[in-house]
Amino acid sequence: MLFLGISALILSPWLVKNLILTGNPVYPFFYSLFGGKDWGKEEAYFFYQSLSGRIGGSFKFLPFLATFFALLSRRAQIGFHRFIIPIAVLLPFFLIKRERNLAIFGIFGVVELLFFSLLSGNVANLLRYALFAYALLFLSFGSFFARFRLKRLATVVLIIFATIDTGWGIAFRETLTSSYRVVFTSLPRRVYITQFVPSYPLMVKAGELARSGKILFIGETRTFYAPKGAIVPSANNGRYIVKLIEGGKGIPEIEKRLRSKGIRFILLDVPELARLRRVLGYLRFSSPNDEKLFLDYIRTRKAIARFRDIYLLES
Repeated sequence: MLFLGISALILSPWLVKNLILTGNPVYPFFYSLFGGKDWGKEEAYFFYQSLSGRIGGSFKFLPFLATFFALLSRRAQIGFHRFIIPIAVLLPFFLIKRERNLAIFGIFGVVELLFFSLLSGNVANLLRYALFAYALLFLSFGSFFARFRLKRLATVVLIIFATIDTGWGIAFRETLTSSYRVVFTSLPRRVYITQFVPSYPLMVKAGELARSGKILFIGETRTFYAPKGAIVPSANNGRYIVKLIEGGKGIPEIEKRLRSKGIRFILLDVPELARLRRVLGYLRFSSPNDEKLFLDYIRTRKAIARFRDIYLLES
C-alpha cells in the first residue's frame, strides 16, 4: 500500500494538471467517459490505433498471450535481454516465501506487463510503456543473486553487464538523434529539430493555419510539434486516410469528404510516406482504383509551402 500510495502521489500532479486544462484527469485516455478539451472521438480513435490497441475491440486470449510472450522473447526488439526477462518474470513466484516483500514488487511488474499486453498488440510500444515494470521485476532478480555465496562475483558481473548495456544504449540513441550535439555544441535548436523532424518548418507554418481548419498528416506520424487540430493517423495502418478515399467516385467527392471532417489542409511527407508503406504497410488500399484516386487527388492539390520533399497543401 505504501508503494502504491507513493506511486499515486508521484502521478498526481499530472492528473491535476490534465483535469484543470482539459477536464479529463487521464487525458487523452477514456475520452468517451471523461471527455477532453481540444480532443474528439476521431482523435481518440487515432490515438488508440497508434498504440495498436485492443481498446474498444473484441478480446481474444491467444493474441493477448502471444503479445505477452513476444514481449519477453522477441530478438528484434530486445536483443540478448530476451534470455533474462523470462527468468525475471518467473523468479518473484519462487521468492514469495523467502523474500516476500521483494517478490511482491516483482509480481507488480508481471501484472503491469500483462496489463499493457492486454491494451496493445505492438511489442515496440510495450517496450516503451511498460518500462517501469522492468525496474520492479529486477528488484526480485537482484535479490535472488544476493542470496548466493558468490554474490560478489554476481554483483561484478551485473555491474559489467549494466555498464556495457547502458553504454550501448547511449551510443545507439546518439546514432538516431545526435542529441548530444545540442548539449555540447552551439548547434541551434531549430536546426537540430529540422534535422531530426524534417517536417518541423511546415508544422510551424501549419500552426499558423490551424485556426482555419484541421490539418491532416499523411506520411508524417510524429506529433512532437504538431499543432492543435492536427489529425495524425497511426503509422501502423493509416486506415483513417484509406477510409476517406475508398469507394470515391472522383476528386470532387474526396474534397467533399475532407471538408465534412473539417480538414482544410494536408501535410504530406513524401519520403516518410514511402518508408512507412514499405516497412509497415501504411495506406493499404483495397483496390488499385482507390490508390489511383488518392494519387490523383494529391497531385491536384495547391501547395501552400514546401520544404525539401515535404508539402503543405490545401485540401
